[in-house]
Amino acid sequence: MSLYFCMAILVVIIILPQNSITGYHDNIKHLNRK
Repeated sequence: MSLYFCMAILVVIIILPQNSITGYHDNIKHLNRK
């Protein structure tokens, strides 16, 4: 169970930023403006 959980985290960390890297930077910009 924990093994699949760790694999899921790795997938999120590796794949998610590649698909929404621009959205991630936009969120940082909004946080910095506030």
